[in-house]
Amino acid sequence: MRVDHSTVYMTTAKQQATTYLYAIPPEKTITVFDFLQIAFGFSLVTFEKWDHGHEVIYQSDATGVLIQYSSRHRYLHIMLYRLVQGRLIRNPPIPKPGSQVYGYPLNDLIELTDPLEKIRPMYDEDSNRATTEECLTAYLCACARKLIFHGCEILTGDFRLIDQLEHK
Repeated sequence: MRVDHSTVYMTTAKQQATTYLYAIPPEKTITVFDFLQIAFGFSLVTFEKWDHGHEVIYQSDATGVLIQYSSRHRYLHIMLYRLVQGRLIRNPPIPKPGSQVYGYPLNDLIELTDPLEKIRPMYDEDSNRATTEECLTAYLCACARKLIFHGCEILTGDFRLIDQLEHK
C-alpha cells in the first residue's frame, strides 16, 4: 500500500492541542519508514509491540534494518545488519573480544562522518514539546532522514562503511 506522505504528517490544530502521546504508535513507524520498501526494495519482516515500545525489522537481499522505539526513554534505535545467507543474526548482548558482529548502530556510522548528527532521545531536544503527536512524527522523520543520508550505501548493499567500523 502506497502512502501519501503529504497527508500522513499533517494534523489539525485541535488534534495537536489535545493529543499528548508518550509512545509512538508502531503503525506510524511503519508509515514513516515505508521508503525502505518503496525506494530500496526492502520487505517488512517483523513487527513486534511491547509494553514500552516496539520493534520493526526490514530486510533486503543483503541488508537488515532493525528499528526499536522505547517509549520509556523516548528514543529510536536503528541498527544496520549485513545479512548472513539471507538471515539477520543479532549481535550478542555483550560481545566478547573476537565475537562476530553483524549489526551496527546507525549512530556509530554517523560518528564516522558527522558526530553532531547522532540520533538523540527526544527529550534532549525539547522536553516540553516531546510528547505531542507533531513532535513524535517530526522525531521519526528526522531519524528516517538520518538513515537515508548516513546509511544509503548500506541500504543498497555496499558495506564499505561497516568495514571501516570493523577496522576502527
